[in-house]
Amino acid sequence: TYDIQVKHYEQKLKEKEANEKAEQERIRQAELEAQRQAEEARLQAIKLHNDTLINNLKKEKNAIILAHSYQNLEVDEVADYVGLVSKTTDKDKRKKAKLTIREGNFPCPLFRELPLTLECKLDHRDDNGNRIGEILEIVADDSILDEKGEVDIRKLKPIAYDPSKNKYYSRDKVLADAFKIGFNLR
Repeated sequence: TYDIQVKHYEQKLKEKEANEKAEQERIRQAELEAQRQAEEARLQAIKLHNDTLINNLKKEKNAIILAHSYQNLEVDEVADYVGLVSKTTDKDKRKKAKLTIREGNFPCPLFRELPLTLECKLDHRDDNGNRIGEILEIVADDSILDEKGEVDIRKLKPIAYDPSKNKYYSRDKVLADAFKIGFNLR
């Protein structure tokens, strides 16, 4: 009977440990879900704020001009900060980020530190809320141009944002020749 009691006690102990692990995992999953929901709410708030700014500009100027800048490894922290902080909540965000304004052809701020910017006119939004527009001007810093005056992606060293993981990724080597590697499947 002593051995049966020990086995019973060991079984209960294992069950208790398994229940504790399951509870810890449930708590961890709940925390992750809460973080995901908080991040989603934060992104929605930023989108709503940006939409308000864009709508105000539309009313004032009877047009919407947007600057879409490409960031690279040299300015990823600064560009992320500028994207996170609204000028209405932090009047000194440009100074804190040490950004200098350069002139463009349209009424939207361009920053010298961001080497490639597309100045765009918003035409409309599609059913998914995506902005559909027209590129009016491409502004590129000389440091990212090749000998023909065209943007060299290896010099630009753009980073990509993965919204599903909230991570930035970098890739600066040529992987393959576009519209050629597919011929290998013929």
